[in-house]
Amino acid sequence: RNCFQIHKLTYFKEGEVQTLEGSWIPAPNQEGDCGYGTTLLSRRVLKKNPPLFNNATARTAKPEKKPETKPAVNFADKNKTAPPPVNNIKPVTPPLVKVNPQTKAEPKTETPSVVKNNPIQRQTPDVSFEKRNNNLIKTIEIENETFKVDLYDNGDIDGDTISLFFNGKLLLSHKRLSDKAITLNLNADDKKDVNELIMYAENLGSIPPNTALMVVTDGENRYEVRIASDLQKSGAIRFVHKPKTAQ
Repeated sequence: RNCFQIHKLTYFKEGEVQTLEGSWIPAPNQEGDCGYGTTLLSRRVLKKNPPLFNNATARTAKPEKKPETKPAVNFADKNKTAPPPVNNIKPVTPPLVKVNPQTKAEPKTETPSVVKNNPIQRQTPDVSFEKRNNNLIKTIEIENETFKVDLYDNGDIDGDTISLFFNGKLLLSHKRLSDKAITLNLNADDKKDVNELIMYAENLGSIPPNTALMVVTDGENRYEVRIASDLQKSGAIRFVHKPKTAQ
């Protein structure tokens, strides 16, 4: 299906190479997940070819036969007479040189294309996240090292898009919330006292703030948490791993 994107690009020119570089995010109010990424468009301006030899008649033209001329008589010495003209020597015809006819160069249409190998050594900017404060919403004690998290759009489906961080690592980016679950299987880090899941709002949807319903499944235990995030604060959920002691 079609996926509309918003590209933020910067124009560069180095010599004959022109590039547009930047990143893109999906346009708002689309169904499904379009992802995100970076863009690099490049084109090279070609120089014009030097003019070819333009003597089209050289292919078939033969050297013109010059009329025979009689040698001049030196009248300064009347006692000497000029030698008779030599008429038996045939003129030497130079060999014909084959010349390729001039071809009219067709204009080339320069279509920008996505370059796999960068023509210039410039690092493409990464998708960055603004630094925001975290708002702790709830702390959940889990018994199992591995637990499942399902995320839905809370209330009306209004185009909320989020990114998720778990213990400081990006798990997913620019994911649109809907009535279908975004499912994650997370592993608690026993080296940490607290494992933190942060929901970063990419937009506010059509009904601010950005809200999500998170369902945590820990073995037979199930928890529901409603998370709200905006462009200043991110909602945070903390998980404390406490294994169930055998009785």
